[in-house]
Parts: sequence; C-alpha cells; structure tokens
Amino acid sequence: MKTGSRAALALAVPSLLLGCTIREARIRADYDAVDKLKTKRLSVVTQPLPEGVQSLGDMWSVMARRQVNLKRQFIAKDTAAVVEAFEPRSRCKSGIEGILWLKPNVKRDGKYLFTEVNATLFRCTDGAVVWEAEGAGRWPQKDDGVAQTTAAYVKEFGPDVETYAGPSFHLIKALVDQMPDPVLDEKDKDEKIELGD
Repeated sequence: MKTGSRAALALAVPSLLLGCTIREARIRADYDAVDKLKTKRLSVVTQPLPEGVQSLGDMWSVMARRQVNLKRQFIAKDTAAVVEAFEPRSRCKSGIEGILWLKPNVKRDGKYLFTEVNATLFRCTDGAVVWEAEGAGRWPQKDDGVAQTTAAYVKEFGPDVETYAGPSFHLIKALVDQMPDPVLDEKDKDEKIELGD
C-alpha cells in the first residue's frame, strides 16, 4: 500500500468510529398477518442497567418509550429498569401486548462514550420474538448538538446521566427508526393522543 493511501485510510478510521451503526434488524415473516394489528401496546424494559446505575436504566427506558411513541405507531405505555434477570412475559399485564427489552452496554473511551444495545420486541400472547436488532456507536460525552435533550434528562434523572444522555439518545433514535409500524384504529389513535408523549 502506498504511503498516501495509508494516510487516507488512517484519516478515515476515526470518522467510522463516530456515529451509529444498526448492525442487524430482523422481523418475523408473519408480522403483517399477526402482529401488525395485535401487538401495539408496549412496556419498555431496560435490563441490565447501564454500568449498574438505576438512573441510567430509568433514562434509557423513558427515552425509548418517548422515541417509540414519537416515531412509531406503537402505544408505549410504561417503563421499567431492573437489576435482576427477568422473563419478558412476566412484565405482561392487562393493556400490554408486547415487551420491548433493551440490553445496553456503555463504555467510556476518553472523551467519548461507546454505546451498544441489543433490543428485542416480544409479544405477550406466547412470548414469541416479533422484532430484534443490534446497534452500536461512539459519540462525545459532551455533545452540543443535543444539549437541550441532555439538560432535560439531567433535570428529570439527575446529574449521573449527563455524559450518557446524548450518546444514548443517538443510539435509541437510530434503533427505533428500524422498528416496524403497527396499524392503529381510531380508538387506538385516541389512546395514543391521550398518552401525550
């Protein structure tokens, strides 16, 4: 390899490390026939807690619920962040048709935060996997582009989330963009509006 080519490659590598990659997203082959009309009301659960911190897990779940309600036709109704292992169907209850389980991992890398997640959407009727995806990215811990978002989550969850809010937001937003979209009837639409997320 020529020296000039090596220099160009060396310059390209850092830019590849910044930003987000959704490595894989899979959906059930029968989604349109089964879940599109039946798996609409979700509970969002984060487990394990990022770096073992409760406030970070709570932030992840709430951030994902808000993005799901904003970007998709799901009705994400409640959230949880738990330390202990759990069986997704154990979170199913009246009014909940699916569980979105986020399994995040975060690592500090100098001024950056490497953030990755495995996400799985289970349906409550039989515990089957409806959709799953994996993604990761590396972002600055202090990101002026999402300063207002960071400030809002710090106000809600405390100072421990400050350096995590921006990177988590970028990854969750990209992840939700890969989710399927259910179809809501008029009653569902009214319920989604009342949720007010």
